[in-house]
Order: sequence, then C-alpha cells, then structure tokens
Amino acid sequence: MDEQIRLMRERGERLREAAQSIGITHAAKAAGVPYTTLRDYMNGGEMKFSAISSLARVCGVSLDWLAFGNGTGPGADSPDGTASTTRQIVIPWHDNHEDGLRIGRDWLQSAIPRDLAALCLMTSEGDAMEPTLASGDLVIVDRSVTTVTASALYALESSGTLMIR
Repeated sequence: MDEQIRLMRERGERLREAAQSIGITHAAKAAGVPYTTLRDYMNGGEMKFSAISSLARVCGVSLDWLAFGNGTGPGADSPDGTASTTRQIVIPWHDNHEDGLRIGRDWLQSAIPRDLAALCLMTSEGDAMEPTLASGDLVIVDRSVTTVTASALYALESSGTLMIR
C-alpha cells in the first residue's frame, strides 16, 4: 500500500509541474476538470483516466510521462533542439482584459485545425444558447471566419455588444 501511495504522490507532482507550465487554472479549464479536482489530483489523489489524458493533452506532455514518469516532462528540450514551450500557445481574450489561456499547441491544432493566430477567447453570457452554452462558458473564437454558413456557432458584434449565436 505504501508503494501505491508513493506512486500516486509522484504522479501528482508531475501533474503539478505540467499544470504550472501553462497555469493551473488554465489547465483545469482547458481540460474540463474542476479546479478542486485538479488540486486533489496534484496532492496525490486517485485520478480518472479521462481527466489525466485530457490534462496531458492540454499541458503538452505525453500521457506516458504524466502517468508513469517515462520520457521528458515540460521544460525539456525537444528532439529538434527547441524548448518545449514552443509546444504551447497563448490564446488571448478578445478584449485583452487578461493574459489569455496557455494551452498545448499540438492538442489545439488537432482539435481546431485552423490558423491559431486568429483565435481569441470569449465568455458566453446569458441563456440564449442553452443548453449548448451556459452563461460563463469559455469559448474559443476563430476571427478568420467572416462568412456565415449553416450549422455553426458565431460570435457577432451588434451595436458594440458581442453575442454568440
């Protein structure tokens, strides 16, 4: 039993290192894991596979490293000699009121195969888009899309007010 507790604590420390590399709050939001749950994981609590795989993706580390310590973690040089921080991107807020969301570049590029420089963050407000979006949900907007087509969500500005429809 002591060995299992030690392994869980080590996993929690690797998770803390990975989450700190992009910001703990940002890691929790991007992975869809409640902050308190992430904190419990970092303190050596038992982790759900779905959560640890999402956290590995958004933090830009391998699942093998995060779960078992195999390979290199955040901050290590990649095989081409560049620092691993190039594997992360910061998505700015549409109004630049905060720093933005730091997220794993590889995961983001696979989830949103677009020009990453055109992305920004917004927060959904109101209940007009429920149940798809609840008030307060974080939304990534692609500013390069300027034409409306069927079956998509859009961020629109009308009379100085931003809306998601």
